[in-house]
Amino acid sequence: MSRPIALAAALLAATLTAANAAETVTITTKSDAKAAAISPLLTGSQFNFFATPIKQRMTSPTLLDTWRSANIKVLRYPGGTWGDHYVWDHPDHSYFAVPTANASSIITPAQFVTVCRSVGAEPIFQINMNCKGGSNENRVNPTNLDDIRAGAKWAAEWVRDANIKNGWRVKYWELGNEVWIWLQPAEYARAVAEYSAAMRAVDPSIKIIACGLSGKVGPFGVTWLNFPDDPTWKPRTANVNEPAPWTNALLALPAGTFDYLAPHPYISFGKEDVPRDTYLGTMKKVWDDAPMKGQDDLLKAAHSNVRLAATEWVCNFGSSVSARGGITPHMYFYTLGNGLNVAHYLAQMVADDRVDIAVMHSLDEIQTLYYWPKKELAQKPLDHGPMLALSLWGQHLGTRHVPTAVTGAPTVAIDGKAYPAVSITASEDAGHVYLMAINLDPDSAHKFTWRHQDSSVNPAAALSTVTGPALDSDNWASWGKPDALLQIVTHPLAITNGDITFDLPAHSMAGVTLTKKPTVK
Repeated sequence: MSRPIALAAALLAATLTAANAAETVTITTKSDAKAAAISPLLTGSQFNFFATPIKQRMTSPTLLDTWRSANIKVLRYPGGTWGDHYVWDHPDHSYFAVPTANASSIITPAQFVTVCRSVGAEPIFQINMNCKGGSNENRVNPTNLDDIRAGAKWAAEWVRDANIKNGWRVKYWELGNEVWIWLQPAEYARAVAEYSAAMRAVDPSIKIIACGLSGKVGPFGVTWLNFPDDPTWKPRTANVNEPAPWTNALLALPAGTFDYLAPHPYISFGKEDVPRDTYLGTMKKVWDDAPMKGQDDLLKAAHSNVRLAATEWVCNFGSSVSARGGITPHMYFYTLGNGLNVAHYLAQMVADDRVDIAVMHSLDEIQTLYYWPKKELAQKPLDHGPMLALSLWGQHLGTRHVPTAVTGAPTVAIDGKAYPAVSITASEDAGHVYLMAINLDPDSAHKFTWRHQDSSVNPAAALSTVTGPALDSDNWASWGKPDALLQIVTHPLAITNGDITFDLPAHSMAGVTLTKKPTVK
């Protein structure tokens, strides 16, 4: 796509509410040791087991340092769809859907764990519930209990290999990826019970993540699953599933069978050739938060203590993959506007007290030494909008919430409804207090005043911002020539009479850090 010209009439109109236009956004906070905890596993990334760019990441100190500086706290292996076709004891017998992938580019479980330890990330291993071992073609008949138990035994052997033999202490094990593509609710629930029992018999300390479902899916034409020797087998050529039957079948299992449900909340708006419309439409969907809300409501209705693990999430994923002929410069996924919505959606997950794990998709593709898929070496790692959003969050996310009051906040009207034009989150840890402020307003700058009512902080702060000249700004000048329109810029801020004042341009985001004074013993 080329950079779009301005349109005379946008499909979505955004206007700053006149009553708030001249006001300063005032944020008042105070430390509270009793405030709700924030999970440390909300800044995660996928990790595909065969991609050559990951080989670069493993050997490149620059890329490993980038992941460390972003505070990537969880990595998921073998990565998304591949988890349903991955043979853990014979990775070269797995299914490869990418033409450039082959056995020589495989990242083994041991290598993956080494990367996790190097960057300080918790590993998640995905179990292939479609296989009984040895080869991707050795498939599990989901209607045959003996087959299910054979698959569960094979999965349990991975737990044994990882945690007993190698001592890796992998805590999180995800049962499948998006198995509602070919399974029905009762089938998956029965399999979860069998796999959980077999795996926990090897290591009772592990946490089980079950596949979640937040919206109606299908019909799927699954042609690769067939059992001609089973006269009762019904092909899954038009498989459909809905959230309530799926979730309720899992919640009917004995409490403790699994620990997490894994919805995959993908937020998209389909007008990606018009960045402003895509930006506003995506922002609206994030505020409405429909993908997570559906799963959340079902859990609350069932009075369930199951937690949520968003093991795949992102905004506008459709333009991050090569299905339409390869990634080109300035695709919407990589822009500042999409980065702002990513930062905004992560704020929603930080605020949701059920979400413990969040794994963002595609970072293993976009944060590399290559322009993927052309394999042209860049001069340095490419920081695109989503990566910058996750990095800013990773550097400004504490271990517990800080109670926050916001006044003077402007709104944006989208499709005739007013939505907040700023997203504010405050948190703290033992040494710092953090503020994440996102100016979602596509047209207007806003002034912010942060007043932290606690004398235990030093009279200085650091402000880190990400902004750009337009919503569709990114870091691609042309092939082989990255530019630097988007970057995290940090500078000091003074505190005057307890107030920290800063300006945020239109379509920008910032993190502010206050350092606590050392405790005198």
